[in-house]
Amino acid sequence: MKINTNIVSLQTQNVLRKNSSELETHMGRLSSGKRINTAADDAAGIAIASRMESKMRGMDVGIRNSNDGVSLVQTAESALGSITNILQRMRELAVQSANGTNNTTDRTSLDNEYKQLITEIDHIAGTTTFNGVNLLDGSGTTVDIQLSDVAGDKMTLNLINAKSTALNAAGKGGGAGLVTDITSEANAAKAMDEIDSAILDVSNRRAEYGANLNRLNFNIDNISSAKNNLASAKSRIEDADMASEVSAMTKNKVLMQSGMAMLSQANQNPQQITQLLQN
Repeated sequence: MKINTNIVSLQTQNVLRKNSSELETHMGRLSSGKRINTAADDAAGIAIASRMESKMRGMDVGIRNSNDGVSLVQTAESALGSITNILQRMRELAVQSANGTNNTTDRTSLDNEYKQLITEIDHIAGTTTFNGVNLLDGSGTTVDIQLSDVAGDKMTLNLINAKSTALNAAGKGGGAGLVTDITSEANAAKAMDEIDSAILDVSNRRAEYGANLNRLNFNIDNISSAKNNLASAKSRIEDADMASEVSAMTKNKVLMQSGMAMLSQANQNPQQITQLLQN
């Protein structure tokens, strides 16, 4: 008589292999915190999660771009604020010089400060930059900000030429630019009109920059909110339920231990039968 196959042992080994594989899966999920660690875990889920990850990274770049736009606009607006203060001081000097009680010496003193202020306007306009981009010297007219990861989703920022020769674009007082001296009553009166026009130009652009800042900040808030929602959805797809995984791992450990005991018993049975038959 021959005993060829230990069916119980083979069945127990198959169950042990299955439990061992499941135990490894649960331990992997607990160590990574992810339900999906390989495509084999959930092919559709990993594809969806990958697309979500790509979208979220694009959103991060959109937020950084918008923050850069905020910094650029703040830089330009701050410089224009300084130019506004200078223009207001220049207007005060022009009003003083237009007074007929001033003599030549008085007007020369006023004109000296006036000229220094014009030089400072040009200095600010020529040196105000953001990341190498000149903002107020007239070398560029617009800057495009890519707001999101969607192609073509841009906001155009309009730049201003804030040099003294370009302010007063309306040409008040006889032509664009500012009067370069206030040594006479006539020039001082002309300077007052031109400076008023220049202040209006700068104020209008500052108001536009204020609107740009509001839009950029709203865009940052909107993308951040959308990204948080997407991150939550991605988490639901790929993150492991830690309590469930711990429970499943414990169950598999118990099954492995009992399976090993049963395998040992199953392997002993043929020997016992053989001994019984021999006796």
